[in-house]
This record gives sequence, C-alpha cells and structure tokens, in this order.
Amino acid sequence: MLRLGKAKLAVAFVGLGLFWGCRTSSSGHDSGKTARQAQVPVEKPQQLDSIALVALGDSLTTARQQVLLQRLLQASEKEGWGGAVRYCYHAAETLAFYQGGNLSLQRIAERYRNPKDQLKDSLDRAAFAYFQETGAKTPIVWQTNSAWYYYRPIYIIMPTCLKCHGSKEDLDALALTEIRKHYPGDKATGFQMGDLRGLWKMAYSVPSPE
Repeated sequence: MLRLGKAKLAVAFVGLGLFWGCRTSSSGHDSGKTARQAQVPVEKPQQLDSIALVALGDSLTTARQQVLLQRLLQASEKEGWGGAVRYCYHAAETLAFYQGGNLSLQRIAERYRNPKDQLKDSLDRAAFAYFQETGAKTPIVWQTNSAWYYYRPIYIIMPTCLKCHGSKEDLDALALTEIRKHYPGDKATGFQMGDLRGLWKMAYSVPSPE
C-alpha cells in the first residue's frame, strides 16, 4: 500500500481485465441496462472496503458509459457529429454526474471540455498522473480520514472518439463548429488513440460516528 500524504492508496487489481475508454469493454455486467437504471445508484454496501468500492464504482460507471455512448451514436446518426456535441452540451452532464447522500460521481479531466470537469485537488491530480504514467486499466482507490475515492480511467479506444476529441486531421468540421460555440474554453482536442482522456471519480463520504 502506497502513501500520498494522509491518503492510503489501494490499487485494486480485482481480475477485471478491463480496458476502459470512450466505450466500456465487457465486464460481466448486463449491456442492456436502461437509461433509468443508469441514473440510479445501486445500494451502498454496509461494510465498505476497497473491493466493495470498486464493485460499486464499476457498476455505476459502466451503466452510465454505455447509455452515454449509445445516445451519442444515435445523435451522430441523426444529426451528424455536430448533433452529438449538442447532445453532450445539453444532456451528457445528467448521466455523468450524480450527487446523493454520501455518494457523488462525476467525470474529471486535465484537458477538459466542460469547466465543471477539471481536476479539483491534489488527489485528482495524483490519480490522473498515475494513469497517465502507468497506462493502468484497473481502478485505484484512496482512503482518507473522511472519505473513500474511486478513480477509473477513460482512454481513447474508439476512432469515433476522435471526431470530437482528435487532432485537426481527425476532428469533424461540424463538431468543431459546435465545440467552439458551446465550449469557448475547450481544452479537449488533440488526442490520439490510446491517450488518457479523463477519469471517472466517485467519492463516498464516511458517515460520522453517532
């Protein structure tokens, strides 16, 4: 177990064998999860540990990633990649963000598109640096005195991701127009296949003892 300040790092190698990216590889979860299921967190475990947190985070992020990808592809088929960017602007945050009780979930990135998604603190920056330096595919979990933090990498593994996040040669022209319109401070282009795009971050605040 590695230490970062007061935080404890538990690299949770749980045999998942996943390569997480713009889409989610098969991990034993039902690929037919509905949008409603994707927006409702599963019940929180009564006895939390790093393995339980990985299972919970995997369940929540897989469902959201699948629904988000499905809707982006539907939007691109109907309205082109410009339509996919518009969908992201108006609706993607609803799927990617959750806050309720002791649990919160969001996507974060060093090169963000939505300013709400930028790295917030030293833990976020350390987690991002870890995945960027190692290329690890499995999640990591940090435990502090007040909370557990789960980080899951998002890599660029589909060529279609480059339509909205690639270099000038790969970017779709209509997508770029919409990006400039809705995200004037955008930093999320110039990626190549295999690059780390961002992270899923889940935080579970430890309830105060009664």
